[in-house]
Order: sequence, then C-alpha cells, then structure tokens
Amino acid sequence: MDEQRIRIFAIDDDRIFLKLLESTIREVEDELDIKASMTFCTQPPADLNVMEYNLFFVDIEMPYINGFMLAEQIMKTADARIVFVTAENDHVFESFQYHAYDFVRKSELKNDLRRVAQRYISECLEMVSFCCSGIQFEVSMDGILMIAINGNYLHLYADGNKYKIRMTLKKFVSENRISEQSRFVQINQSEVINMDRIVSVDHNSLHLETGLTVYVSRSRLKEFMRKYRLHEMRK
Repeated sequence: MDEQRIRIFAIDDDRIFLKLLESTIREVEDELDIKASMTFCTQPPADLNVMEYNLFFVDIEMPYINGFMLAEQIMKTADARIVFVTAENDHVFESFQYHAYDFVRKSELKNDLRRVAQRYISECLEMVSFCCSGIQFEVSMDGILMIAINGNYLHLYADGNKYKIRMTLKKFVSENRISEQSRFVQINQSEVINMDRIVSVDHNSLHLETGLTVYVSRSRLKEFMRKYRLHEMRK
C-alpha cells in the first residue's frame, strides 16, 4: 500500500500518557505503512480548527472538562471522528452513546490503536484511480464529495477539486467499488453523493459542506431517507 497520512489531534491532561501515545502511534505507523501528523494538547485550544484533522483522541477523565462534553463541542463544528481514550473499561460502552468513532483503552493502547488505524485506512483511505486529460490521478474515498454526469463526461468533486472524466457513472461506480461503500448513495439519475458530506436535509434538498445544494429525485427519495437514517445511526 502507498504511504497514507492521517492527521491526529489528541487531548489528555496527562503529559506522560501523551508521550506514550505519540511513541505508540509511531510504532503502528511502521507496521501499517502509514504516516501520522500529530497535535497534542493538555487543554482544549480556543482556536481549534476541526476540519484540519481526521481523528480526535479525547481522554474521557480530565479535571477541567469531561471528555464527552468536549466531544459534543467538537462535533457541533463538523462531523468529527472522535476516538475516546479511557483508563476505565466501564466507559467503553458509555462512549458509544456520544456517537464515538471508536475507543482506545490505555491498558490495551497498542492493540486498540492498531485496530482504529486499520479501520480508518479501510473506511477512509481506500483510493479511487482514474485518468483525467491523459494524467492518472488518485483520490481517497473519504475525500469525495460528489460524482455527477454532465453530458458525455463524469465530474468528480474531491478534495476541493473537480475532475472531468470520460466515463459513464455506472462504470465509474462499479470499477472503483463505490457501490460497496455504505456512505455513498445515488440521489437521482446523474448524481451520487457522499453522505458524510451532508450538512443538512430539507425534504429533497441536500446541503453539502461546500455550500452546494443538490436534489433527490422523487423516485429515489424514500430509499435515500432510509439509507440516510441508517447512516446517521451508525455515527
């Protein structure tokens, strides 16, 4: 696998544990052929930009703020992936009431970190390959906003860019196994969207992170709402 990068933000009042977390992440990096850029804090920064990070490691037991409360504040800003960190195994089950992406037990640090990293790679760093204007490109599944057909071309919106590809929507979705990803749904005859990128739903109007609004066709609305509710429940 080509080297992938994960952007991590971690907060814990225990500086010694943060050092241990950093060294353990480095060990997992080598095992899984990934690279992580890391930011560590003992208190929540006032200017935290949630969009800069892929994973948030949040200690549950902190003296100045409860980790669950902090996670709720972070998730108000964006659909963040929160990994709760705890020394108390009883908190593991409680963490999922707060829509945790995953959890890490301090007593099983390396094993749990490896599991979280493998899950993230599988779900978010799987790559989509395509040719655009004679040049071969790769983007991650996680970076895709929308795939749309316009005339004879497919437009792929990913990582802030738009790629124009000579291919049918059906062929692109099939070749890149996008239909196997539960986060993607076709909303009309010409558009497939990433439900992770939906900010709000207003009947058949979907407001996406970029400010773009797209519309679900009448024939697909019932099935879209079913998939969207399931998607939201899994968060």
